[in-house]
Amino acid sequence: SLHDALPICFPVTIVGAIDKMAAANLTLRAAESGNPHAQLNLFSMYMNGDGVAKDELKGIRSLEDSASQNFPDAIYVLAGLIAAGKVPWRSAEDAIKNPQEIIDLMESVVY
Repeated sequence: SLHDALPICFPVTIVGAIDKMAAANLTLRAAESGNPHAQLNLFSMYMNGDGVAKDELKGIRSLEDSASQNFPDAIYVLAGLIAAGKVPWRSAEDAIKNPQEIIDLMESVVY
């Protein structure tokens, strides 16, 4: 692993930052190639500033990209954000190919 390849003299915080940047780079490449799991992971990274600069708009777009492929985990997260009023319904409607699926998921999150 990258962590093992670095000299021992690097402080753990630097190694952790390098690992996060490497993970972000790999995740970004996989997301750009259309991998819905990577797109969901990239959403989380952007929302938390984990290995990338915090950018909620990019995070939501990545989540929508994942959900638009009917990736169940992304649909569930998107439904939760809609239920909490964090993402407009129109955004989800555009992202989901089967709007009834998001309605059903929203009801399961809300109730």
